[in-house]
Amino acid sequence: MAQAEIMDPAPADGIGVIDFRRHGMFLRWQIGSGAWVACDVPPPRVHGVALIRAAGPNICLYGWGGGLHLQVGKDRYLLSGAALRIKCGPVLATLGLRKRFIVEDGTHIVYRHAYWSAQSDDFFRWLAARAASAQWRQAQGKTWSAGVDAAAVRSS
Repeated sequence: MAQAEIMDPAPADGIGVIDFRRHGMFLRWQIGSGAWVACDVPPPRVHGVALIRAAGPNICLYGWGGGLHLQVGKDRYLLSGAALRIKCGPVLATLGLRKRFIVEDGTHIVYRHAYWSAQSDDFFRWLAARAASAQWRQAQGKTWSAGVDAAAVRSS
């Protein structure tokens, strides 16, 4: 699967998203660059959720242009189609201390990330549990594209 073509141009100042780990923090996600800026004033509606990390690229799951997108740094992937598989599980050789998150389109791996198991909330497990359903991806892509209350993103 190639990088997503985003038909609707993103606002120059970015889109509002919530931070996955810090529930009270709101961000302006810059779709073009994969960068973010903290919001002083929470936006009235958000389009997704971001995982901000000190090491490695930042990751954002957001709705735009009617589709659900996964962005890792500057790389964007449209999460649509029934052939797409998203999984997250332990790496057996590490006795479950490391996990592997994989997005594949049926013919090849689109994105892969291995990481140490966290004590706190796990963004990749959260994403894999929800995005495994093509219906969920389609519904959230449309809903989040229009913008929703932050609580709706957290509860979905």
